[in-house]
Amino acid sequence: MKKMIFFLILVILCLNVNSIYAKKWRVNNTGIPSDFTTANAAVNSPLVSNGDTMYFESSMLSYGGLYLVKRLVIIGPGYFLGENDSTQADLKPASFDQATFSTGSNGTIVRGMTFTHTYNDLGASGITLENNRIEGMSVNSGGSGNVIIRNYITTLSLTNTQNALVANNVIIKSAWNEVCFFIQTDASATVLNNIFLGKVSIRNSVFRNNICTLTAGQSPLFFSENSTVENNIGASTQFGTTNGNQENVDMTTVFEFTGSSDGQYKLKAGSPAIGAGVGGTDCGMFGGNYPYILSGMVSGPSVWYLNMNGIEVTVKAKSH
Repeated sequence: MKKMIFFLILVILCLNVNSIYAKKWRVNNTGIPSDFTTANAAVNSPLVSNGDTMYFESSMLSYGGLYLVKRLVIIGPGYFLGENDSTQADLKPASFDQATFSTGSNGTIVRGMTFTHTYNDLGASGITLENNRIEGMSVNSGGSGNVIIRNYITTLSLTNTQNALVANNVIIKSAWNEVCFFIQTDASATVLNNIFLGKVSIRNSVFRNNICTLTAGQSPLFFSENSTVENNIGASTQFGTTNGNQENVDMTTVFEFTGSSDGQYKLKAGSPAIGAGVGGTDCGMFGGNYPYILSGMVSGPSVWYLNMNGIEVTVKAKSH
């Protein structure tokens, strides 16, 4: 019995060895001393191992392209920082150019970053993209289990990937394509509590509690195949009126439409989206199990006010 207990303890210690020795690294390209100054120098360093955490600090300059073949946790300061209250003392984001998640990066988590390139490629499984500003993302992983939640995205497409979770995002169309969200025939996803500002085309998916603001354009505004479509709200007739869906809803009765780029999509008092989702949850990005967080603020405290006046220093922090 004692040998068995000893063996179990040894197994647990071995399973946790990576987390015990995981390191934290700072990335800063503004001249402040840090471990690294560019994204690729950071992730390609032989000092950086699977399971390590990278903190990208606020900067007006991009950290360059990202080609990831390791499993990392990447954390930035958020976005729209000057538009919402009590975010960060430094209002600049931390941004990548084109980002590619390749073999070896399975299980990576990215939060609070800005992806400025219009084409970013997610080619791995089990990636979590949360609280980011993304100019364009193509998921073509050949795997499964990718999680895309609480982001502000310009166009998202899923191809050759299974069982993705796409929840509580704002997804807008680009200047050259009215389709803002696309799921190909070889992909599947659960799509919950998003706001779509463009056409939507889905297959093999569960599609619930979403709001689409598009009222006009070349048909169809919404296409679904082999999917469950329930309790969604459309500004036009894209969802019809069966299965709890609502059509021709005036969006001025749904959203506040005031404030920040993302805060304007808060539900106004008396909104028809309140309690209209499956199980009585609210439709839209602030409802459901993964409520959207303004400015992509990462969980934990952030210093949103810093004033140094001689020997007196005033610091204000807020937990998100």
